[in-house]
Amino acid sequence: MVNIPETVKTVIEDQKGKRAISKKLDNLPEDTSAKKLPPAIAKSMKESFKGDFKKIMLHTGGNIKNVGKSIKAKVFTVDNNMYFVKAGDAKNAGLIAHELTHVVQQNGGILPKTTKGKALVSK
Repeated sequence: MVNIPETVKTVIEDQKGKRAISKKLDNLPEDTSAKKLPPAIAKSMKESFKGDFKKIMLHTGGNIKNVGKSIKAKVFTVDNNMYFVKAGDAKNAGLIAHELTHVVQQNGGILPKTTKGKALVSK
């Protein structure tokens, strides 16, 4: 596994949109298959969030399942990367939209920014 620098690496995990708390991720998933955000979803979300999501990458495969299990997450977001334990979830526009709210929040956009070194985790 790739070690994450102690500085600002964070993870955002979704567990059915309940209360958010902070969690730390020790390692990033490896050997994933990464794809850009589908153009139709990117366009729709750009209009909704007033942001540009060209850098968003959706990851499946590799050891995402193990990393997700270690933090009890089915989907988690690190910076501009969304990691999906179930590959089919990477096509779910509603779930992607929910995760984009965390990306915006984590990057100090429209929503309040998270504390450095911390992550939002829905509980």
